[in-house]
Amino acid sequence: MLEMPADQVRTNVDFCDHIEELATQFWDTARPLPEYLLALWQLASAHKDMDALPFTEFVGALDRALDEPAPAIDLEQVRAAVAQAEQGGFWRWQAIVLSQALDLARRIGKEQDGVIAAEGGQPPWNNTSTMAFLEAGAVTVFDGWVSGDEEGGSCGTGGCGGGGGGCGGGGHAERPSVAQIKKAGCGCSGHEGAKGEGGGCCGGKGKGEGDGECDGECDGDCKCEDGCCGEDGDAFEVESISWDLFSDFLVAGQLTE
Repeated sequence: MLEMPADQVRTNVDFCDHIEELATQFWDTARPLPEYLLALWQLASAHKDMDALPFTEFVGALDRALDEPAPAIDLEQVRAAVAQAEQGGFWRWQAIVLSQALDLARRIGKEQDGVIAAEGGQPPWNNTSTMAFLEAGAVTVFDGWVSGDEEGGSCGTGGCGGGGGGCGGGGHAERPSVAQIKKAGCGCSGHEGAKGEGGGCCGGKGKGEGDGECDGECDGDCKCEDGCCGEDGDAFEVESISWDLFSDFLVAGQLTE
């Protein structure tokens, strides 16, 4: 029984508590990541006609994918999904999650120290276990990770929530643990170029330009999907997760170190 179940998750701090609990309970026993991704695809697809997932549905899908039966897919299904990706939104997300599932299933067994190197034009897998992937995804959503940054933003280089080399994740990859993210709020410390008025930060969404720079003021009313947070350490409510942000969640789950 989780102390912070999915249906009670309302804020960034709640989410970090929840992921931390999952990682503690299931780090060594969670299902293989390719199966998890396929189950997640099946669950989230029920919301494909929505522009964004209600936050409780997003968190619930992450949870239920730990046990949901995973459908089988083949190369032709993945190719068809990739062909639809240009439509954006859910269709781009679907192409990413199915491509990841197939790619990792093919490359399992090639890990060295838990990492699969890039090969044949395919990017590396820096997190090959389900719980490591989810922790990296938590960094995506709540720590200003910018799409296209394979180092995981300033967190991947030791700049988050404590500076220097203190970004280790409790023995996992060199990134902040969810406990550290919780302590730092949205992780604005270390994101010096991403400050808005009042200490809010703009990441790669909404008012930011995708490079961590703010082109407008964060007035405290910004939602998580706008890439803005309140003062460092503040909890803020999250109403929904866009498909684009969910896509970033997946990509950083794979790439964040």
